[in-house]
Amino acid sequence: MLVDIFWKLLISSESASLTQTEALEIKKAKEEFSKGETIKWENLK
Repeated sequence: MLVDIFWKLLISSESASLTQTEALEIKKAKEEFSKGETIKWENLK
């Protein structure tokens, strides 16, 4: 759900193409998210 909100608010409005580094970081983040390897908002300091 938070990923969808983030995507709609920040990413979808961006018109510039992603760099290769950015694309790799997004891929890595999606893989971590699907494995449940993310940090919960409550645990951010």
